[in-house]
Amino acid sequence: NEVGLEYLTLDRLSSTLSGGEAQRIQLATSLGSRLVGTLYVLDEPSIGLHSRDTHRLIKILHDLRELGNTILVVEHDPDIMRASDRILDLGPGAGENGGKVIATGTYEEIKNTPASLTGRYLAKELRIQVPPVRRKPGRQFIQIFGARAHNLKHIDLKIPLGMIVAITGVSGSGKSSLLHDVLFQAVAAAKKQNDGAQPTAATWDRLEGAELIDDLVLVDQSPIGRTPRSNPVTYIKAFDGIRDLFASLPEARKRGFTAGHRQVVRGRTPVQRIRATRSDRVAVDDSPIQNRGAGVRTRGGGRRSLGTLCGAGEVRRSHRDTGNAAGAGAPG
Repeated sequence: NEVGLEYLTLDRLSSTLSGGEAQRIQLATSLGSRLVGTLYVLDEPSIGLHSRDTHRLIKILHDLRELGNTILVVEHDPDIMRASDRILDLGPGAGENGGKVIATGTYEEIKNTPASLTGRYLAKELRIQVPPVRRKPGRQFIQIFGARAHNLKHIDLKIPLGMIVAITGVSGSGKSSLLHDVLFQAVAAAKKQNDGAQPTAATWDRLEGAELIDDLVLVDQSPIGRTPRSNPVTYIKAFDGIRDLFASLPEARKRGFTAGHRQVVRGRTPVQRIRATRSDRVAVDDSPIQNRGAGVRTRGGGRRSLGTLCGAGEVRRSHRDTGNAAGAGAPG
């Protein structure tokens, strides 16, 4: 109750909790353990919190401090910054334009530091501009009837299309359940974008207006990509254009190479794999090296043409009694 999670049921799956809820559960455990001399590091615990619940969180942080602990919080919320004993402001920008200490001090000292972009917002010198004109709802809506998931009580909802629509309310009122477990699932099922999977239980009665939507995209805090090597470049498919460029070169067209011939394997191109480590060996067929169609069997069992692996159609082989093998360190 102290951390504002009295609405959670005991059988609620942890995978359905928001990041802020999970952190507050950890805070409640720490508060109950009565630890002393501990450094607590929190990464934006106020995410998704209503103003009422933010003040509950501040009280917990103060209680932990009074026990003799140190609290280090990454935050953007003005209320939490105001309740902090000390603020460290980094900047001045993001990425390569950041990484410097711009200001340190109390809330009032940060407000009075002209070089601090955070301080200028706190002092209301800068502010988010409010649109002078609001859009009015048109005739197109998406409607869902009988929404029920977790705390939702069979509600009917009508959302105007072509607008920015904010869903708000205190923590635990059903905002995320409505969006993730009901609306997204219902539209995905109607647009057949759920890979044939059906929700574990019916969370709505009827959906209207899905035909007015061309596509459905869920933007949440899940990691991008499907593998640990995914990064923004691969996620936005920037390599597709690079592969197309290589495939359009005269030498590539001469050899019949397409964009698919330059695919990255395990984070490296095939040529890089040959040169990488001694454990990444490939077996070369006994057919003449000059034969552009000669195949190479990789350690994973796949086959690639020598022309694809080396560009010039040649691989230097190390002759061994046990068979023909290309050493990993051999130049391609």
